[in-house]
Amino acid sequence: MSMRLLHLVNPRKAVGLFTIAVLVLAAALYIIFDFYLNSVGKEIAGSWLQSEAVTIQEGNLLSSISKNQRVLLSSQFVKGVQLIDTSTSENQPLIEFGEQFIPALTEQLKLGSLYSFADGFLTRQVLYRVPERPDLILSFRTHSDFLTRSYLAAVAVFMFFLLFLFVNIRKVESRRIAAENKNRILLGEVAARVAHDIRSPLNTLNAVLETIDGLSPDSKRLLTTAIQRIREIASGIADQNRLAQKESGTKSENSVSNNGQTEPTLLFTLIQELIEEKRTHYPNRATLIQWKTMTESYSQFAAVNPSEFKRSLSNLIDNAVEASPIETPVVVSLGRAQEHVTVEITDCGRGIPSKHLSRIGEKGFSHGKERGSGLGVYYAKKSIEAWGGKFSIQSEAGKGTTVRISIPQVTAPAWYTGSIPLGDSKTVIIVDDDPTIHALWQDRLKQIGSEVMIEHFFDPDSAISWIVQNRRTLGKYLLLTDYNLNSQAGDGITVLERFGVCHPGAVMVTSAFDDRSVRDRCGKLNVKILPKPVMNFAPILVG
Repeated sequence: MSMRLLHLVNPRKAVGLFTIAVLVLAAALYIIFDFYLNSVGKEIAGSWLQSEAVTIQEGNLLSSISKNQRVLLSSQFVKGVQLIDTSTSENQPLIEFGEQFIPALTEQLKLGSLYSFADGFLTRQVLYRVPERPDLILSFRTHSDFLTRSYLAAVAVFMFFLLFLFVNIRKVESRRIAAENKNRILLGEVAARVAHDIRSPLNTLNAVLETIDGLSPDSKRLLTTAIQRIREIASGIADQNRLAQKESGTKSENSVSNNGQTEPTLLFTLIQELIEEKRTHYPNRATLIQWKTMTESYSQFAAVNPSEFKRSLSNLIDNAVEASPIETPVVVSLGRAQEHVTVEITDCGRGIPSKHLSRIGEKGFSHGKERGSGLGVYYAKKSIEAWGGKFSIQSEAGKGTTVRISIPQVTAPAWYTGSIPLGDSKTVIIVDDDPTIHALWQDRLKQIGSEVMIEHFFDPDSAISWIVQNRRTLGKYLLLTDYNLNSQAGDGITVLERFGVCHPGAVMVTSAFDDRSVRDRCGKLNVKILPKPVMNFAPILVG
């Protein structure tokens, strides 16, 4: 069915099209059935007159009709027969049997010819003027109940077919319109969400721009203008989406049903990275954006969509900062409770009155925020619940707010290790181009005891050279290497390959732990990965 037909079949035109189609078919079928009845009626009358031609010529018409009464009425089409004498003033029938009817007499009847006239619904009269007696007219009334029922059944079937066709076309059209509306709503909501979420990185860019030295006034002005222009575009998108939803009166309750694919995510590193971004974003409050974590929570994984979780948490932290006086802290805490990873954002701001608290998280509802849309909290709540978690808010007017997120804990992936397997090794090889990392490892290893020796290397060449010289005793050493060593000689994987394939005494300590290619290459070497943000918390296993 073409889309043009779908557009034509709307509620206003459907009744007219339906009526016209039924009338056209009914008229066409009636003409066909009436033509058939006319032919059959003439054929029956003509056959009888031919068989009785001799008797009629001898003037025994009355006796012939009487004798053949049963034969004539045995046909399912002949319902009545009359012989009319037109010489009398009242056209009295000389003989009549079967159904009673009024003969359709006319002066146009010629001698010896058969004429057929309509006499009701699918009913006809076949007239014959007797040549030997011009004043006598023989009339046969023809009709068929089977033919009538067939006609009515054909029209009814066609009506039901048309009705079925129109109904199904309307269903297809309704589905198409619903799909288009849903796509428009989803597209509008995605645009509104992008417009909402883009403000945070724009503010970060603006904050970083203020700290850049050596930038010419013209370049700084251009960058500032560009950032402001992007912010205006984002605000315009959000305003247009709100206006479109208000005009259409449509709302999508399942707009967050698709949050992308989830994967086991180390929330500690993700939140720590976000905290650093927020401290850059709010330089005047960098020390007041506090990050607290329980020791047992640094290695906890949850099945979430990383970018979605980070975006949701970013909006919640922004809300907490904007709701708090500038001298008060905003605390982000990571913990663990009953096989769940918990995240709390606590502020000492103006809080939320109890009468409004139950509405927080509703789409379009915002409290205490000028031009607020409530989208940040709405999407965060929907996302957390879609991942099987719980989202709750505790608040008291004038005393602050705590947002609590609880997500089921999942098993750590195979590439991850949350500890340092020192074992019986007395020497630790550290390969990293960052001197501060060497200092951190040295401080941590000193806590184990003075008998642990440390070999420091800042590039892969020197590390590989040392490994080659000591290849016979590598089983006594523990290798801790970074991935990105900023050297043309290779990366941390190159060092691992020279250290020994499937060597148990090696750990990749890197910030590139979320790079799938790094995970795959380490997996082939049977080497675990320790994310750098976790290195200060990871226990060193001795013995």
